[in-house]
Amino acid sequence: MIQSDIDLCNRALLALGCQAIQSLNDGTTEAQVAKLLYPAERDAQLTGFPWWFARAEADLNRLTAAPSHQYAYGYQLPTDMLSVRSVLDGRHAACGDYMLMRGALCTDAESVRLVYTCRAAEQTFPPYFQSLLVDWLTLRMVIPITESLDRFNALSQIAAESQRRARLMDSQSDTPNTIDMSALLRVRG
Repeated sequence: MIQSDIDLCNRALLALGCQAIQSLNDGTTEAQVAKLLYPAERDAQLTGFPWWFARAEADLNRLTAAPSHQYAYGYQLPTDMLSVRSVLDGRHAACGDYMLMRGALCTDAESVRLVYTCRAAEQTFPPYFQSLLVDWLTLRMVIPITESLDRFNALSQIAAESQRRARLMDSQSDTPNTIDMSALLRVRG
């Protein structure tokens, strides 16, 4: 089932016993709280773990002038980037020396491939991430809407468990990293 930002906010609001909203601009207290909290919570959850569905790669376009005198080149960052996962040079080797500055990536590498966390569309969120996001939205909304510290404490435990479960499920979506034992055995002789 395809979810939108409104659907996810409504799931959180319904968990608090509130009426559903039609838009983030409804003018109701619930819509105002959702409008303020949803984007920040979505981005916080997307950047809090290297989710497979929020992984993106891009060859960056070089800027005409580097924004830093410390590095030879500057590259334009993708507009949907939330955080950097790795920076690769033209040989696809890790580029260890770089800096983010004023919307650009600065480095001495002549070409750059960026692996990053993107602001994924809600339609691409797997069910476990949707549940995680709803649980954390519910937690963030409980104080402004209900002013109940007891409910906040109970929801904190639910959100933490949801996060643990979602991370476990996401980690099973990729091939596990393996250790090259042959190099270790060669050293031992």
